[in-house]
Amino acid sequence: ELLAKAPALLKPLMLRRLKRDVEATLPPKEEIIVKVPMSKPQLEVYKQLLSAHAQLLDSLEEDGPGMPDGWKQIKALFVELRKASCHPFLVNKKLWREAKDRGGRGDTNGGSGGGKPALLNTIKKRTDTKKKGAKEADNMVKLSGKLNALEQLLKRLKAGGHRVLIFSCFTMVLDLLADYLSWRGHKYLRLDGSTNRVRRRVDISRFQAIDSD
Repeated sequence: ELLAKAPALLKPLMLRRLKRDVEATLPPKEEIIVKVPMSKPQLEVYKQLLSAHAQLLDSLEEDGPGMPDGWKQIKALFVELRKASCHPFLVNKKLWREAKDRGGRGDTNGGSGGGKPALLNTIKKRTDTKKKGAKEADNMVKLSGKLNALEQLLKRLKAGGHRVLIFSCFTMVLDLLADYLSWRGHKYLRLDGSTNRVRRRVDISRFQAIDSD
């Protein structure tokens, strides 16, 4: 009841402006919810997480909310399940690191070029890295139903000349998408809590530019 009365109580004290009142040129909002099934590897990870915490789930069902420590563990389990529903790499960091290394995203040492000219070595290395990255991107897509759906959407939107905004509450999902987008050759900009104000303004301007791709 108090929440229902809050708008009326705050109205004399606060000025509330809606986007439709300020910017009349905005197109109407359209929301489309696409339900995507998990891949087989995702389902396996999901079931493993539930099986590993079966005793905890049973004890909570019996004892109810009288186990504060148990509820904390349940919350942590829900976070892991959410990660698994996004991509198995978010749960198994070792597999992710191995994929990054194979795709050239985890290698910080360029190595020596042997006896060939440096330019030829650089070209060869970029070509090899591109091929390896494309292979790792294929593997990433196969492991996740959501990433598979995203790839199909990106192909369609890019063909139509659209720019795309992707939101996530997990920064590690942004890390994962950065690997995927790099391996697929998509141009992208990333904004998160670590982006300073100057960089944020510059990147937003670049994204909104007429000739931005």
